[in-house]
Amino acid sequence: MGLTISYNLNLSSVTVQQVRSKMQALHDIAQKLDFISIGDLVELEGDACQIDPTPPNDPHLLLKIQGGKLSFNGSKDFPFQPAAHLIGFNAIPGEGCAMATFGLAIPEQCEADWSWFSYCKTQYSSNPEYGGLENFLTCHLKMVHTIDAIAKLGIGCEVIDNGGYWESRDLEVLSKAIGQNNLFMAAVMGGLKDRLEDKIGGILQAPIIQYPNFEHLEAEGQSHLKP
Repeated sequence: MGLTISYNLNLSSVTVQQVRSKMQALHDIAQKLDFISIGDLVELEGDACQIDPTPPNDPHLLLKIQGGKLSFNGSKDFPFQPAAHLIGFNAIPGEGCAMATFGLAIPEQCEADWSWFSYCKTQYSSNPEYGGLENFLTCHLKMVHTIDAIAKLGIGCEVIDNGGYWESRDLEVLSKAIGQNNLFMAAVMGGLKDRLEDKIGGILQAPIIQYPNFEHLEAEGQSHLKP
């Protein structure tokens, strides 16, 4: 849960070299956007795309997950299909923000249609300890600028922005959205936290609870939830 921007990328009828060229260009652009962390551009093929649980700290695990697909074969199971070939990189926009992945992958070597689905949860970059609203806006806009660059490279993009900025390009809309999301999350998680502590003496771990102004957000959020 939390304010997120998600994106579905696609590039049809292209060669591997064309994909390499576009992803290298995107990696170069992202390096100029002041992400606090950008991984190397990675290319994996064949068995290298398989998810192996043995290495405890696989630096490419998230890329392998995002590059693969769940197979909807009509059964109750949804087996994971690793990519046959992927090219991409990881990036973290700023403090408190989740890691994003950017890439393109194919499920079979004979395919010429590349795609990628990923998302980045930016909500918790709004923690006052990381810079509050200003930090959140910076992180979210880095994601938007990167996706804008993807589109300019000729890669198809379908975007869902819970903050409403992708469609509106209005900072007031985005600022209002993060404020409302923080109040809602604080109210919901505060209620769960109280029930958990009262019933079993447990401790709820959630990013919103770490906000120094959590109790204020919780109280205001609860007032908004009351009929």
